[in-house]
Amino acid sequence: MNSYVEHAQIFVVDLDRTATFYLELFPEWRIRGRGREVAGSRRYNWIHIGDDHTYLAFRGGYEGMSEPAPSVEKQCNHVGIVVPEIAEKERVLRQLGAPMVRSTHPARVRVYTRDPDGYEIELIQYLSEEVGARNDYDWCVRNGITAPVT
Repeated sequence: MNSYVEHAQIFVVDLDRTATFYLELFPEWRIRGRGREVAGSRRYNWIHIGDDHTYLAFRGGYEGMSEPAPSVEKQCNHVGIVVPEIAEKERVLRQLGAPMVRSTHPARVRVYTRDPDGYEIELIQYLSEEVGARNDYDWCVRNGITAPVT
């Protein structure tokens, strides 16, 4: 078995608002679980949204502790999610009033958006089954999308 990402936990202000956004954007996902965690002296409410194999774990603030609103750029730059049909996700994002920026590549189309807490989500539709084409970073350098690190 290869290692893979099962989940990432993200701090959010409103669990219900977050659940509504992600379930609208990904109707094939479901709430896998919801509860109240006791980790040492830290208690917090949580919700897991995804499928049987992978999910996003969202948590509210720690009980009795003042936490600032999520510091998006410091805590999480973005989460990338592969989707089967990006045009459908763009339609849903327009209905939700979410911002979108589209980026194209011969082997993939990406749309960047923000969730209600401001976290960036990168939606990716691969246009090729070939792994080498999917991961062709040189094309991005040749076309001025990415600068090489020297």
